[in-house]
Amino acid sequence: MLGRQATQYEFNGTSGALTNGDSYSLLSVSRLCGVAKTTLENRMKGKKVLTDDVIQATDGRWSQAQKAKFYSRLETSGMKMADQFIRRKLA
Repeated sequence: MLGRQATQYEFNGTSGALTNGDSYSLLSVSRLCGVAKTTLENRMKGKKVLTDDVIQATDGRWSQAQKAKFYSRLETSGMKMADQFIRRKLA
């Protein structure tokens, strides 16, 4: 066997994908529940038991896939109209 044995965590909860009282590795939990393994590792720091709170899906607030929103600094309708024409080639 290469590497070290994966740490097994006992699950205490009511999730449909996992059985209460069984032991799981974080990789298997991430595959069953659809949560990233690194997210589970961060949530399990200092904990010995998996719970429903640990395996809940992320809400996407801080995901990198979410693009930053554009805030317009143009205040008046005249400034907005001028902005459209200033960026165009003159000739």
